[in-house]
Amino acid sequence: AVKNPSLIGNLATRFGKQCVVLSIQARRNKDLRSGWEVMIESGRERTNLDVIEWITEAQNLGIGELLVTSVDRDGTRQGPESDLLKKINPEVSVPLIFGGGYDKPEEILETFKNENISAISIGSALHFNSIIIKDLKQYLKNKNIQIRDIDKDNCSSSINFNFKNLSDFNIIIIDYGMGNQQSLINSLEVLGFNPKLSSNSLSIINADLVLIPGVGSFVEGMQELQKRDLIATIKRRALLNKPIISICLGMQILFERGFEDKEFEGIGIFKGDIKRIDQLEIFDAEESTNIQLPHIGWNNVTFNSNNNFEHDSEFYFVHSYGISSLETFDSIGYTNFSGYKIVSFFKKANIIGFQFHPERSGNQGLNLLASSINNLLI
Repeated sequence: AVKNPSLIGNLATRFGKQCVVLSIQARRNKDLRSGWEVMIESGRERTNLDVIEWITEAQNLGIGELLVTSVDRDGTRQGPESDLLKKINPEVSVPLIFGGGYDKPEEILETFKNENISAISIGSALHFNSIIIKDLKQYLKNKNIQIRDIDKDNCSSSINFNFKNLSDFNIIIIDYGMGNQQSLINSLEVLGFNPKLSSNSLSIINADLVLIPGVGSFVEGMQELQKRDLIATIKRRALLNKPIISICLGMQILFERGFEDKEFEGIGIFKGDIKRIDQLEIFDAEESTNIQLPHIGWNNVTFNSNNNFEHDSEFYFVHSYGISSLETFDSIGYTNFSGYKIVSFFKKANIIGFQFHPERSGNQGLNLLASSINNLLI
């Protein structure tokens, strides 16, 4: 990225800024304005580039997340570089991961008090057992730090389907060059299915179940579908009321318009637009004054009372845009992110949409994916 900064914008345009994380290795340099220099080649080579100037430029180019590591403290277990964090914290407008030197839970607690910190990178302290993950999570939870519930990792790993011979089902994952196909394949194979990737219209129409994956920008996703003549195919399958599961971008493109980078027409199966999260309906006006995009990480989904899923739990999100729609769904689930109301799940007729990634959400994600397939195929 330092040698070719235009790479950041190119990646953000293709995959969406939420997919682009910039690693910055910082070393003290009193000759630079901020006092910190960007290093490359695993912290071995100097650039004479000021860390603050580079953070500002990277954010303008479309970076979605920052991982900043102190080269001076990395691996030393002498405590984090608090001076570096104080310098960069006011300049950051995207999720920030900070690392280098951690050795004690108290140091991690103190770092999390900084407003823009969303995660902490720890290495040596884990390898040398001066920090134990389970104990650290409990410590932070006791200190009222919002952290993923420890017990949520211990969901049931045995999935009960209402039918047998799972490998006989004809399940197609639409291949349109956008995103999370392999993780979906892995998840479905864990559940006992034998999914196939395809961009063949006839195969997609005739499949027992079709999944539309997606990690990327709305415009690029629609253009890739156009290249493969798949828009009419997806519309046809929906018209025939054949089961579809759509994930993240794959869900968003089912609506009328997207506004990522520019206004662009979607498939139009459902009424509504895809807008930046800070343009969606407000849950909490006071909380919504301080939003940090992209929305990356684990968040709770609350399902409405008339659904058959009952999986109120935390799932993994990575996005900056969401549904703005007056569509009436059969079932729906919401997430409150920084005071904004995100439609995180919906079911209408034989179509299910996930804004989060069930295939990236551990056993609770597998359980929800399984119950969704049950719901659609029985």
